[in-house]
Amino acid sequence: DDEWEQAYQAAWETYYSRDHMITIAKRAAAMPDGRAPAKVRQMFWFAMMYFHEGVHPLEGGLVRRKHRKDRRPSLPRENPVFFYPKYWTHTAYKTFIFLMKYYQARKIWLAARADPERRAYSDIAITPPEDGDFDELEMFTETSGGQEAVAKQQAHEERIKKVAGAQAAE
Repeated sequence: DDEWEQAYQAAWETYYSRDHMITIAKRAAAMPDGRAPAKVRQMFWFAMMYFHEGVHPLEGGLVRRKHRKDRRPSLPRENPVFFYPKYWTHTAYKTFIFLMKYYQARKIWLAARADPERRAYSDIAITPPEDGDFDELEMFTETSGGQEAVAKQQAHEERIKKVAGAQAAE
């Protein structure tokens, strides 16, 4: 279990690292329909929920509402004199962290958008496959999912050729 937990944590830390967010912003800014602001915003949100709230991003929210009386039956109710100042201090702190991280994410997006060479950026993830790639890359040849993707792509290309041939015959 510990090894799985470490691998899970490493995957989150790698994917939502600042460097990877910059790479994703560059990729999205390079593509005409890349929707870079939305991608950076989503990555920011997921990273905030996982790293700062300690929950999966689909389980989190901006403000966590806590009620003093909502406790396990085995625990005593907290005194309002201590509960509310602690709750509001913690909420203010999390809001401050949220805003700081938001501005960092915004800077990443604005830098990607302001780059005059953004349309020229390319890496293997956004480079269209060449003819031989489907036969040579392990991603396509060594996995069943890759083989299925290649078969699906080839069937799609055959349908396009048939439609084009039928239109040319008319």
